[in-house]
Formats: sequence, C-alpha cells, structure tokens
Amino acid sequence: MLKKLTITILVNNFLNETELWAEHGLSLLISFVSKDKQGKILLDTGQSGEVLSHNLQILKIKLDDLVAIVLSHGHYDHTGGLLTFLKLLNNKTPVIVHPDVWGSRINTKPYLREIGSKLTPDNIEAEKGVLIEDANPFFITEEIFTTGTIERVEVLEKDLSLFRVTNSKLVNDKILDDLSLVFNLGEKGLFIVTGCCHAGIINTIKQSIKISRNDTIKGIIGGLHLIGASKDRLKRTSEYLKEKNPDLIIPLHCSGLMESCYLHQSIGNSVKFFGAGEEISIL
Repeated sequence: MLKKLTITILVNNFLNETELWAEHGLSLLISFVSKDKQGKILLDTGQSGEVLSHNLQILKIKLDDLVAIVLSHGHYDHTGGLLTFLKLLNNKTPVIVHPDVWGSRINTKPYLREIGSKLTPDNIEAEKGVLIEDANPFFITEEIFTTGTIERVEVLEKDLSLFRVTNSKLVNDKILDDLSLVFNLGEKGLFIVTGCCHAGIINTIKQSIKISRNDTIKGIIGGLHLIGASKDRLKRTSEYLKEKNPDLIIPLHCSGLMESCYLHQSIGNSVKFFGAGEEISIL
C-alpha cells in the first residue's frame, strides 16, 4: 500500500515560479513511499533538456532514487529532454515506452511539420537508458502501473487529426502509444497521471479501472488534450468526470485554457490550476 505520494511539475506551458522556465511540453516527477519501496518516477521530459535541467537545478531535486522514466508517447514535447536528462544520472535507468513510440509523426495544422521524438533505441541505450518496450500494462510496483495500449471505446474521443509516415506514405496516426501512469491507492481510489491523453481521459479512466478493478478515482493530473474539443465532447467529458467525482483534477499542458476553465465551471473547485515548479501532495 502506498503511504506517500507527491507530484512535482517540472515542465509545463505555464509557471508560477519566476526563477523557473516554461515551454510547450510536460514533465512530472512523482515521489512515492510504499511498504517495501520508495523512490521517484519521471513521466515525460518536456520539449528540451535545457528547460528540464534548469528547473531541476532551481528546485534542487536529487535523482539518486529514480526508479524509472516513463514516456507517455512519441511526440517531441514529451520526449525532447530525455537524452539530456539521462546524462544527469549516475546509474543505468529503465526507460519504459510503448513499442509504437518510434518513427516520424506529422501535424498538418497550422502547417506541415514533424512532431516525432527522433529518439531511437540506440541513442537511449548509449546514454545508459535500459529500454523496456511493452504495449501491455507494465507494473513498476504492485500499486504503480502503466495503462499500456488504451482501448478506444468512447466515440467522442476519436481523434484523427494527426499523422505518421508509414512506407513513405502519410497515414492517420491513432497514437496507440499513448499511455498514462496509474497509482492504485486502494480504498482511496486511483490517481492517474497523464501525458497528452490522446486516447481521451474517459478511455484512459476506463482502462485504468479495467486493469486495477478499482472503480474509484482519487484524482487526475496532466495533459487532457481538450484544446479545440467540440462542445459535445467537453459536455460528455465534464459529465463523466462529475460521475466519477475525483477529489482533484489538474489540467496541464495541452488541456486548453478555455477548455480547462469550462471544466472548472461545470465540475467545481476540484479542478485546480498549477504551473511548473509546484508540488502537489496526494498522500
């Protein structure tokens, strides 16, 4: 059973600490203490190692007890700081990814551009990263696991706006590598840490419940990828979240400013706004 859980926002689009830097990206450091283990897990590494390194230095965070790095998906704004971050570590460190994380990814709006990570297994391993590829839920501890490939069952969360290059052709990217990190707090429920949540927060919650058989949601933090979402999707999302009634919802990064405000207005004060440098105590 987890006894302590805190989350520090290392990289985000917004910040509340003037000495820190912000960028379009996300990186979250989770510290945990359980009955037989304690340590830290890093979810994503932001867009650039420069911002991540700077913020770590200002916050005076030690990384000696880092258990693993998890990459939520293969986009540049979540993976760009990985190689720089690995250089900061003294030991070989597991890097957990979905097998579909590799390759060229394309966004056509507002103009055609590459948004892939440009990472390869070789350059990760060259920096002492111990690569773990798994499309299934991966258990870091008994209470901490990745969602693996998330089932897409919620119609309104279907998104075909992004592309990838396959056999020199541009095809719709289903972003099957999108995954989240889940902390099972037992009777208190699940705490879900998302990257971009391209799979949709409803699908992500349903997947987390299916894996854990725990249908109580304690809280959510991370990108919700609601920016530009339709009114129907926003309404459905807020209704579902109200039904699950989490204590805390912290939309970050790609959640959308207006869309996050909509969630706050429709759900209430459980929706809170935080910036880079802030630490949130869950347990």
